[in-house]
Amino acid sequence: MSVLLFFVSTSFALGADRVSGTLTIKGRAIPVRHVYALLHDNAEGLLHYPTELRILITDRKVPLDSLYGINFLPVGDLAKWGEVEGILLRFDPKNLSEVDLTVLMPSSLQKVTDRVTIKNFEFAADRVKGSFEFNDDSFQNFPEYPNANFIFEIDAFVNPIPAVTADMKGNDVLNSPQIKALSTIAGALVKADIAEFEKHSSERAIRNLRKHVAALGANASKSIKSTGTELKKVIPGVKRVVVRGNLAVVILPENSHFELIFVDGSWKTLF
Repeated sequence: MSVLLFFVSTSFALGADRVSGTLTIKGRAIPVRHVYALLHDNAEGLLHYPTELRILITDRKVPLDSLYGINFLPVGDLAKWGEVEGILLRFDPKNLSEVDLTVLMPSSLQKVTDRVTIKNFEFAADRVKGSFEFNDDSFQNFPEYPNANFIFEIDAFVNPIPAVTADMKGNDVLNSPQIKALSTIAGALVKADIAEFEKHSSERAIRNLRKHVAALGANASKSIKSTGTELKKVIPGVKRVVVRGNLAVVILPENSHFELIFVDGSWKTLF
């Protein structure tokens, strides 16, 4: 049984940015209204690609910084909260044979690779053009996976990621304000002190924690304490802290990481 591709053809221009095409998720038409493009270098050494071009197609406007970050991008949370739907593509602009696709919707996120067709691709330092196509019915018998179909064309400005403003190693790491903030956060988690944790959290992190607590119920305290204990253990082994303005990535042992944001005069957990 094939999924009907509902036809929704729209275009949106913000300055010179343009997108037009069709998108369905689980057989439901999603308006193709907005396009965002961002190029992320791999200064942190944590990305899958040497440079990562992120192309976001959405039904609603979102802030550009929803594309900032390493793996768990803010736009994913916006989708889980029901505040946006669309498609996120992540790939090396020099290698079109491997493309990470994330379907953005409230109930779930799906990621696949290698099956997005890209044609008429043009990429420069400040501009990207091309057509993108994906038609996959393979998950129909698994309702937890949102199968998607799309074909769209874009012509968009490529936004740069904020530049690295500090790259700390050795003793500079352990004495950094980011590690001090992370230690405070770990201490609050070890005690399952939600009020204290929220003082050192972004709005995004607060929303995610409250959802986590509600989902776990009576088991929430144990889970939070365990997370704090593990975080406290790895902090002495931190390798680097890479700062991009008001964003920081703390690189933990085995290349795991923790992301922070500077807001209201202090460093806080981002998610």
